[in-house]
Amino acid sequence: MGYSCVIGIVLDLDFMAKFKENLGSILKHLGESNFRACSNVSTDLIRTSEFVGFPEGVLVGEIFESLFDNIQGVYRMFDVDEKEISDLKEEITTLIEFLIREFPFSSNEAKATFYEKIVGVRYKATQFQVKYFREERKRKKRTYLPEHIELAEE
Repeated sequence: MGYSCVIGIVLDLDFMAKFKENLGSILKHLGESNFRACSNVSTDLIRTSEFVGFPEGVLVGEIFESLFDNIQGVYRMFDVDEKEISDLKEEITTLIEFLIREFPFSSNEAKATFYEKIVGVRYKATQFQVKYFREERKRKKRTYLPEHIELAEE
C-alpha cells in the first residue's frame, strides 16, 4: 500500500484512487445531465474526505455539491438553452479532468491553476443561474403525471 503526503497528512493511495474514481463518476453523470447524481457523488467526496481528515477533498466536494445543486435547480425549472448548458458542462469537465490528473496538488502552480479554473466555472455557473431567474425565461410545464397519461381538455 502506497501513501501520499498532502498538507502534512498522509493519505492512503487507495483512498486517492477511489476519490478520483468518484470524480470519474461525476463526469459520467455530467455527460448524462444528471446533476442530482453529480451532487450526490460530491456529497460522498465531502463525507469520505472529512472522515480521513483531507481538507482539500472536503473543499472540492463542497464546491461541486453547491455547483451541481445550483445548476440542477435551473435545469429542473426552466427550458434551458442546450448550447449554454453544453458550454458549462464542458468547462466543468475540463476542471474535473484536471483534478483527476493533478489532485492532490504537489505544486503551487497546480494550486493556482485549480483556483483559476474553479473561479471561472463557479462564476459561469452563477451567471447561468442569475440569467434564468432575472430574465424570467420560459419555465418548464410541471406535471406530476407520467408522460403517457394525458389531461382531459376543459
